[in-house]
Amino acid sequence: MILLPVDATTRYHSLHARNHDMIKCRSCHGQNKEDARFCSHCGQNLERVCRVCAERHTPTSRYCSKCGTALDPMEGQQSKTHDGERKLVSVLFADTVGFTALSEMLDPEEVAQIMHGCLSILTREIERYGGTVTQFTGDGVMALFGAPNADEDHAKRACQAGIAIRSAIIPFSNKILEHYGSEFRLRMGINSGMVVVGSVKSGGITEYTALGDTINTVSHRRVII
Repeated sequence: MILLPVDATTRYHSLHARNHDMIKCRSCHGQNKEDARFCSHCGQNLERVCRVCAERHTPTSRYCSKCGTALDPMEGQQSKTHDGERKLVSVLFADTVGFTALSEMLDPEEVAQIMHGCLSILTREIERYGGTVTQFTGDGVMALFGAPNADEDHAKRACQAGIAIRSAIIPFSNKILEHYGSEFRLRMGINSGMVVVGSVKSGGITEYTALGDTINTVSHRRVII
């Protein structure tokens, strides 16, 4: 055991505390103040960007202050949108209602089986009407109509997909109720508007996605079907 003089011990704890308040740049690994928006060593952007509404936040933010979406630790300084393009599209959001309660009632294998069936229905109907699933949220999906492939009937196709999903999910829900004794509900929303679309690279993974208020609006206006 090594004993340090009082003043040395104070300096050690002070330095240790400061290090915990610092943010490490993922590009050059330099240390920065927790409220820094750019790396003072290499100029890398340290901000986190909400994947739903594109709102920017400090590196220590955990949730979006505009829409409440959880911010992924990899979002921001490691993420970069390539070939960003403004497009008029239709966005479809669909997710389950009471997923947490369902997970607590059933075995993990049963929950996985139910969600696999649900996501299969969503994906099948979305793709049938020309949509592209751009994001799986764990208990739901986000899909675009009119991007990446342009389609002047994107709004019509999104609505057709929504109607088809509703028709397919009703008998599926009835089977869940009959077999497990638990109600399975889905909520969904569709919105059309301008978004910025492009390929986003984060942590070595490249995904095609969309950002903008159109996404934020539909994520807050889903209704139970």
